[in-house]
Amino acid sequence: GSDVYVVNSLSNSILKYDIDGFSILNEFSTGNGTNPFKMVIADDRIYVSAYLTHQLLIFNLSGGLLENIDLAVLEEGGKTFYPFPQGIATWGDYVFIACMYSEENSAAKTMDPGRVAVYSIPDQNITGYIEASAQNTSAVNIDGDVLYVISSGAYDPDSDGYDESGKIETLDLSAADLSNDLANPAALSLTTMTSGQSFGALEINNDRAWASDLGNGTLYSYDASATPWVEIANQSFPGSFGMAFVPDIVYDAARDELLATEFNGNILYTLDPDSLEKLDEQRVSGNSMDAQFMLLVE
Repeated sequence: GSDVYVVNSLSNSILKYDIDGFSILNEFSTGNGTNPFKMVIADDRIYVSAYLTHQLLIFNLSGGLLENIDLAVLEEGGKTFYPFPQGIATWGDYVFIACMYSEENSAAKTMDPGRVAVYSIPDQNITGYIEASAQNTSAVNIDGDVLYVISSGAYDPDSDGYDESGKIETLDLSAADLSNDLANPAALSLTTMTSGQSFGALEINNDRAWASDLGNGTLYSYDASATPWVEIANQSFPGSFGMAFVPDIVYDAARDELLATEFNGNILYTLDPDSLEKLDEQRVSGNSMDAQFMLLVE
C-alpha cells in the first residue's frame, strides 16, 4: 500500500497516514514555533523546511531530530532579507529549498528575483543559491534530472494581491556544474515553461503537469510535452472563509489519482488527474486551517 505524510503547519507537526484506511500511523512534532512548510524523504532522512525559524530540519524516519541548519540572512541594496523556507526537493547529494527572502513575514517585501538555497548533504551546509526570474519563489520540484522552480510573482496587499507575474522555470541539473556554478548564479540559465499565474505548487509525471494558483485557489492541468506547456483543464476550489488556498498537489501513479490539500478548510481532496473532477475529500486532523503539504510514499 501507500502512505501519505501531511505537514500540519499551525500544529507544528507531521502526520503519517495509511492512505487505504486513512488512519494515522505516526505523528511527531517539528518543534514549537517552527511552522513546518514542506518535507521530503531521502536516504532514510526526513528534510523539513521550518518557515518561521528560518531552518532546514533533518529527522530520522521515526521523527527524531538529527540536525537543524540555520539558513543565511542576505543583504542587498541596504536591506536585510530573512529566509522563509517553503518548498523543498532532493537530487543526488543536494537539497533544494525555495526561500521567500523577505524583510519580514510578508510576500510584499521580498527580494527580486526569488532564490533557491542549495544544501550539500556531504558538506552539511548551504553551498549557494539559484536565482529565479520572478519574485516570491515558493516551491521546487524534481523530475528526473530536471529542477522545476516555481515563483508566485509580485504581491501588493493594497491592490489585488498577487499580480499573476509568476513563472514555472526549469534547470537541467545533469548539464549544470553545481559545485562551481552556484558561486555564479548567472551561469545557471533557467527556461520558462509557463507564466501568467500566481503559481504555488507543482506536480510532474512524465508529460503531465499540475499547478495551483495561490491567488484564486484554482488548480490547472497541463500537457508538459510541449514548450511552453498547454493547459488541459482547470478546477476551482470552494475553500473556507471565502477563499481557497491549495498549497500542494501529489500524483498517485498506482491509482492514477491526484491528491490536493486545501489549507483553509483543512481538506485532502482526491481528483481525476485529467478532468480534475473531485472524487473524494477527507478532513485532516489538526487545526481548522492546517493541511499544508504532502508526501506520498509507495
